[in-house]
Amino acid sequence: GLTVAARHGLEMENAVELAKNLYVDINIFSREYEEIQKQLPKLPTSCWESAEKLLLDRHIYEKDGVFPTAVIDATAKNLMGFNDKDLSERYYGKGDEIQKLVDEFMHW
Repeated sequence: GLTVAARHGLEMENAVELAKNLYVDINIFSREYEEIQKQLPKLPTSCWESAEKLLLDRHIYEKDGVFPTAVIDATAKNLMGFNDKDLSERYYGKGDEIQKLVDEFMHW
């Protein structure tokens, strides 16, 4: 995946412009840079959203047969199988249930 991402970046027509727009040399989590953080694209917040993004960008991974269609489909299906779409909304205020999820999925 990393190699595909590197190749995609090298082949993009607007790669330099995109890199300039996304480059930050500050702590974007500091309050003083809150507005800059808001302008940056957001990463998926769940496995479900990651699957949606993968399916949207599948052409990048499937280009030149690097990843077969079946692998992309299976990966997206596996990610969606975690059923974590809108998880924070479903578990809002349910501390005991959140703790069960943490115990099950967080490995220290």
